[in-house]
Amino acid sequence: AAPAAGGQDAAALAAAKDAELSYGVCVHCHGAHGEGRPELGTPRFGDLTKDYVYGQLMAFRGGARGAHPEDVEAHPMAAIAKGLKDEAKLQTLAAFVEGLTPEYRPTGEANEAGAAPYHTCAACHGPDGRGNPDLGAPDLLFQDSSYLVRQLKNYRDQKRGGEGAAPLATAMAATAAALTDENIEAVVSHIAAL
Repeated sequence: AAPAAGGQDAAALAAAKDAELSYGVCVHCHGAHGEGRPELGTPRFGDLTKDYVYGQLMAFRGGARGAHPEDVEAHPMAAIAKGLKDEAKLQTLAAFVEGLTPEYRPTGEANEAGAAPYHTCAACHGPDGRGNPDLGAPDLLFQDSSYLVRQLKNYRDQKRGGEGAAPLATAMAATAAALTDENIEAVVSHIAAL
């Protein structure tokens, strides 16, 4: 027999409370509202979809992300994710993160040098940088610029998106392969001004 509606509500409330408690581990690095901590090099993720967050947690847990010896900023996240064994709790945590509401960051100065190279990015991340959940492409707008620069360099330098990575991460690595440091800085400056 199916549980009564009240039982479902109680279970949903318990799962939400558990996710909130689990998020307590995340707060130190990602902030109370998912705003990220630029001084720690951690990303803003309160704008991201639960599917994207779940996929990243699984990539960290499975070793497809954060395993490269030179990607030292990702090693703590990989270690934490390896301890997240319960699939249902991971899904609930990802849904909790999706519900966070970080404050918007001010946009930067317009950078025309990054406009042309950003056209390639816009195919997945959108002309406004808000991402495309149907493609699994994350929201880039309001993300800390230094984080975006580091991730593009990680893709380019094969520290991210390599063997065992999700297809979109592999595609990002291929896209970033030809970028110079100057291209990366220009594209990220353009994103910051969107």
